[in-house]
Amino acid sequence: MPSLTPRCIIVRHGQTEWSKSGQYTGLTDLPLTPYGEGQMLRTGESVFRNNQFLNPDNITYIFTSPRLRARQTVDLVLKPLSDEQRAKIRVVVDDDLREWEYGDYEGMLTREIIELRKSRGLDKERPWNIWRDGCENGETTQQIGLRLSRVIARIQNLHHKHQSEGRASDIMVFAHGHALRYFAAIWFGLGVQKKCETIEEI
Repeated sequence: MPSLTPRCIIVRHGQTEWSKSGQYTGLTDLPLTPYGEGQMLRTGESVFRNNQFLNPDNITYIFTSPRLRARQTVDLVLKPLSDEQRAKIRVVVDDDLREWEYGDYEGMLTREIIELRKSRGLDKERPWNIWRDGCENGETTQQIGLRLSRVIARIQNLHHKHQSEGRASDIMVFAHGHALRYFAAIWFGLGVQKKCETIEEI
């Protein structure tokens, strides 16, 4: 008898050239590196081994960012599943799961962003913090929070529906570092800035 407690499992994509170097990667559509591919293959093998953590038969939906690195991660993590098991899982490509739109900071390192903002006369009283200040010509904290809240509402509605039908419902979410930290903070009803910083440290 499967557990009917609904779960949401979040998975960050594997390594890309820019995540390796520390560059902010929002809209730039980079593939995984060979190392990143290996990371995600091992992740799939671990989570599905003997159904100890995830039972493929209980996975009803996968929500993924439209970015190539996230979609590649889905394919690699699901490698251990049979064709029949994969066919039962509905995969939804959800644009609301895309990474933070970094605007002027796309492709930059944190130290470069700090230098750029200083040259523009910003952050004279306190240092830049993405959770509080957002990104110039990119998204504000409120904008990304709104779209991630929409994803959470869709997932929770599915959980409620499946529970009412007496079905197990594990839903997996594949996305990006900043987006998933914010996603988790919203899901648990936590304050954004301090809690996202805590999640980042973990």
